[in-house]
Amino acid sequence: MTGLRRLDALDVALWCQIRAEALRLSPEHFAPPDAGPPPEPEADFDARLRDGAVWAALDGGFILAVAARGADAADPRRVWLQSLYIRPAARGQGLARRLIAAIEGEAAGMGVREVWLEVGLSNVPARTLYTACGYVTLREGAQTALMRKKLAAAA
Repeated sequence: MTGLRRLDALDVALWCQIRAEALRLSPEHFAPPDAGPPPEPEADFDARLRDGAVWAALDGGFILAVAARGADAADPRRVWLQSLYIRPAARGQGLARRLIAAIEGEAAGMGVREVWLEVGLSNVPARTLYTACGYVTLREGAQTALMRKKLAAAA
């Protein structure tokens, strides 16, 4: 059974591994098209995991999918959905929707009012998913679209 949980500092190797895979298999969706940035330093991974900002779908100890929640320094009522990646063999199982819902639920519980994301214009499957999950396109740039979802107020 595939379960969802927040990753913690002990999971840094798991997250580094799936992040490296995402960059290797889908660089056009995770890196600027004009640059091949080096992988993020492990210390950054560790800091994000300590903050509880990364969710994963796991089957046993194997990570199938991951998504991160990024803070918005300009507006604490807004967070960013980042780094959503589903391993190819795990696609089509609803894991992306489950991870998005987990991040949105956690954000709403923190008093967050909006979740924003940026997605490549060429990433049609992701844009279709985000639209189906209630995200609306605010604007399109040369290569990316800025999308937002307003969250219901937490009870």
